[in-house]
Amino acid sequence: MIDIICIGTPYVIGDSVGPRVGTKLRHKIFEQDVKIIGTMTDPVMLSNYSYRLKELRSGATVIAVDSAVGPSVGNITYGVGSLAPGSGIGHSLQSVGDISVKCYTSEKLRDLLSCSEINVKRWVNAITTELLYLISFNEKERIYKEYFNYIEKTPISNIE
Repeated sequence: MIDIICIGTPYVIGDSVGPRVGTKLRHKIFEQDVKIIGTMTDPVMLSNYSYRLKELRSGATVIAVDSAVGPSVGNITYGVGSLAPGSGIGHSLQSVGDISVKCYTSEKLRDLLSCSEINVKRWVNAITTELLYLISFNEKERIYKEYFNYIEKTPISNIE
């Protein structure tokens, strides 16, 4: 059982990676054990974050997807462990995820509005492809964690 929580606002291009990934995944056919939380039309963002966390199922492996602000624009990092949404912009929200996916879309907060949509689409496609590959394993939870331990050591960098 996997819950994928895709965090971000569709109203800011540099913060829309999560909802875009959620929307692309929602259009795929999954078995009942995969739940997507957060899309372009039903986002998980600051204003509803605590409420949307309640949609996570007990016992599910949680994959959290979010945009990030930092010096490595274009890098996508995958790792075992949670992420803290909003930490790059000064918010302290509850950490979430057994597995985390962060896409660095801008170096500074002010640049989130002026990100290249073409680059954001490329990054979203890369993340979606990686998650679909992960889900295709359709095995026990340990497989997911082993897989992400491997790719954490070999991160995708500068997909442009």
